[in-house]
Amino acid sequence: MPYTYAVDATRDAVFVRAVGVVTDQELISAAEDIASAPHYHRGIRFCADYTGVTQNEITPKGFREAATILQFPPIKA
Repeated sequence: MPYTYAVDATRDAVFVRAVGVVTDQELISAAEDIASAPHYHRGIRFCADYTGVTQNEITPKGFREAATILQFPPIKA
């Protein structure tokens, strides 16, 4: 799987790393795994490293679905 992640409860953050070819289904699957992690909550911070990605096949629809699964709070203006 091109995604690995760690939920750090001490820092209230999720650290995600992606490598290789990433697709909608892989992103959605990773989002489902993260959302089911014991210390995950809606307001947790994310740090994502995509520097190892060689091909990005994620569509806007895939990003929207992952954000829905993770239940991100609305962006404050």
